[in-house]
Amino acid sequence: MRSASPATSRTYARQLVLSELTDLTYAVTNLRTLSPWWFVKTNTMFCWIDFNTTFEVAHTVARQARCEAKYKANAAVYIESMLRQQVWADFVSAWGGSGSMWNVTYQEALDATPTGRRWLQQTTTARSITSVAQEVAYWRSFQVDRFQLQWQNHWQTGISE
Repeated sequence: MRSASPATSRTYARQLVLSELTDLTYAVTNLRTLSPWWFVKTNTMFCWIDFNTTFEVAHTVARQARCEAKYKANAAVYIESMLRQQVWADFVSAWGGSGSMWNVTYQEALDATPTGRRWLQQTTTARSITSVAQEVAYWRSFQVDRFQLQWQNHWQTGISE
């Protein structure tokens, strides 16, 4: 049986995701629809936890320098951009708890400093107290102008139109 789907280029979805669907309002609106399970499946290499760039997380010193030089205006390289869109109880249910990926990788270090604890408190309540427009304004206050996922070859990008 033949598919009813029209034939499209394999690169069409990738082109949309990497070049056209980068608007901040589009990003916030859609990030708010994602379950916490998608948090680790987002195709990006994080540079910072927070928009203030206090907590660096690039995997090498050279990558962190590239982050500073090339990616600072891209919201997708900040963990904060995604966490602020999560219902925190759902996120903790999926990724939190003693010995969990989130706790070991990030939360224990954040809890160790007053700045980290303050950031966690503000970030974990953001979804419930900000509209999409307020969230976009918050992002823009850090000179962030796009949410652009990074090219990857782990799996084929797909799209449903």
